[in-house]
Amino acid sequence: NLIPGKEPEFVSEGGRRGLVDMLRENYEAVFEAQVSDDAVIKAAGTQSSTTEESSIWLPCTLKITKFLPDPLMTHFEWYVPIDEDRHNYVQVLVRPCDTPEEEADFEAQYHGMWEQMFHRDGFNDQDIWARSALQEVFYNEGEWSAEQLMKPDMALIQWRRLVNEHARDFQPPARFPAPKDWID
Repeated sequence: NLIPGKEPEFVSEGGRRGLVDMLRENYEAVFEAQVSDDAVIKAAGTQSSTTEESSIWLPCTLKITKFLPDPLMTHFEWYVPIDEDRHNYVQVLVRPCDTPEEEADFEAQYHGMWEQMFHRDGFNDQDIWARSALQEVFYNEGEWSAEQLMKPDMALIQWRRLVNEHARDFQPPARFPAPKDWID
């Protein structure tokens, strides 16, 4: 549930432009599950059950701090345009480690669980599928009027405003000559 009066905030500092959503402050986590025809279990989340903050920056970097379920992890995504229709998608999950043993443990956890859950068949692949399915909608300006949004979509609306006002166009390919001796 969005807490009244709280919305994602535009940030423009040192030439950077982005949108910061203080998730832990702006939303109240409410969990609900129907366990039988007439029984529903409800529980409010706690501060530790909510990701702290998400931010997205032009040209296209996403950062999620205290990425659950491990509050020491931070998740980054970069969307690097290739042309009007394609982009490279880079994902990184980081966690501070004080010892080589902690680093080895995190690496094993990443390859044994987090990679599959977030960066392969899990959450991010669902996002990729959804963006791909919406590609035709993005091309057809008339589709936006039929879009159904709700209060938590405020960050999406504000991101679109930020991009509309501040994003630059793609650099033409001529600005990126192939390196000497490049084999295509």
